[in-house]
Amino acid sequence: MTVGDLAVGTKLCFAFSVQPYSSSSTEWRHTAPVCLVVGKRPKVQIWGGDLVVGKSFSGSPITSLVRTSKSIKTIGATRNTFGSWIEYGIFATGSVTGAASGSGYAGPGGMANATDCMASRLSFTNNNNIALCDSIGKYTSARSIPNVAASFASPGTIISGTVTPNNLLATSGTYIGTSSSDLVLDTSTLDPGKSVILKASGTVTITGNQTYNPDNNGAKYSSASQLPQLVIIANKIIIKDTVTNVDAWLIASGADGIVETCNTGSLTYVLSDLLKLTSDKCQTPLTVNGPVMAKQLWLRRTAGSGTDLASGDPAEIFNLRPDAYLWAATRATGSGRVQTMYTTELPPRL
Repeated sequence: MTVGDLAVGTKLCFAFSVQPYSSSSTEWRHTAPVCLVVGKRPKVQIWGGDLVVGKSFSGSPITSLVRTSKSIKTIGATRNTFGSWIEYGIFATGSVTGAASGSGYAGPGGMANATDCMASRLSFTNNNNIALCDSIGKYTSARSIPNVAASFASPGTIISGTVTPNNLLATSGTYIGTSSSDLVLDTSTLDPGKSVILKASGTVTITGNQTYNPDNNGAKYSSASQLPQLVIIANKIIIKDTVTNVDAWLIASGADGIVETCNTGSLTYVLSDLLKLTSDKCQTPLTVNGPVMAKQLWLRRTAGSGTDLASGDPAEIFNLRPDAYLWAATRATGSGRVQTMYTTELPPRL
């Protein structure tokens, strides 16, 4: 039996009935009903960049897998596949299963009559049999994750407790704050020209939306130097379930190196018993605008994955916007220098 495209939480019950139940009786007999509840498979989208797993902050690469689930529905007369997708490439030292590269599942209709090969056009592999779809991924790379903290070697100001990033600077400029313990980030809209770098050896918990001033207070941005930017470097970065937007670099480079997109309360980050996710937990969509680097990225949001053309709606979006590139380039050219080591005079050639 095929059921329809039903909303999450819908309860379906089945029973088996026969009549007559024996050769000597005309009565009915019924089995006990078996009931199921419609669930969902949350999805993630990565915009403006690649998904790279298996690199480390230092040392050799490790084997990391990309495993996501897909939803297959018949809409109209077409069998459509909905799932998590990356706008550009997927680089994984382990196998890639379920996730589409090259925006494969983008669009309200997903991908019609999809196969793993169709959804893996930009999934890099060292296996020559990619056309057989039997070994997507397993791409070896010797590169490591960039050491962002090394670019901000100054200890800056010692901070602790709860902070509002925009209030750390009175005017435009660069602020570096260092904490030897945990930090809590309250709701903040970062003003134009402010660069706030926060370094914590403990856990940074984001309890309110972090946004950049969207239009330079109505004057529009005319220079890359006016762009605000928030960089968070910590052992762990935890985002509260009510947060919907984080404009920031999330760099979890400590011993644990964990980014968790919803505060589940699990100390081990393994969800069991009452800590398991349901459609009623972590159900607010989340968008992160900025680079994300971590040893472990725990995707916890359960939003999206609706019915019909909303089947592909994501629970989480990671968006590497151009402002991050522009800010980084401006900072590099402003603080760097080109030094002449030697000169050689040559005769003119006629």
